[in-house]
Amino acid sequence: MRKSLPIAVIFLLLGMIPAWVALSYGLEARAFLSRAVATSGEITRYQWFAGAAGRDTDKAFTPILRFRDQSGAVVEAPANLLMANDAEKLGDEVTVFFDPADTSQVRIDSFLSLYAATTVFAVPSLVLILFGLYRLPVGARGRGGG
Repeated sequence: MRKSLPIAVIFLLLGMIPAWVALSYGLEARAFLSRAVATSGEITRYQWFAGAAGRDTDKAFTPILRFRDQSGAVVEAPANLLMANDAEKLGDEVTVFFDPADTSQVRIDSFLSLYAATTVFAVPSLVLILFGLYRLPVGARGRGGG
């Protein structure tokens, strides 16, 4: 198979787009965790998630969490997470991270809630970049003559 520099460059550039999005989601999650306060809370109910067109969907729900903020006030807020409506988890105690400046910013201490968006964009970025590197002609990889 003949290797092509323009095709390789296109794949490398295409790989940078989801890499940028993954990086921004990762930095946002780290910034949130740096200012967040951890506390225990419980899943009180599930709320339908309104889709992009404003329509409710029966497939994606966000858990509503009840926890106490730093002043001791009880707060109920939706978590930054979509999941199936799992009635068995109602009443479960979970670790909750919340922003003290804005208690509506809430995340559960789980990979899905904290890092799923980063991973969703990082994986295709990695695939595109690796394919672009594979498609580079041998001379473009630094093995060229002098």
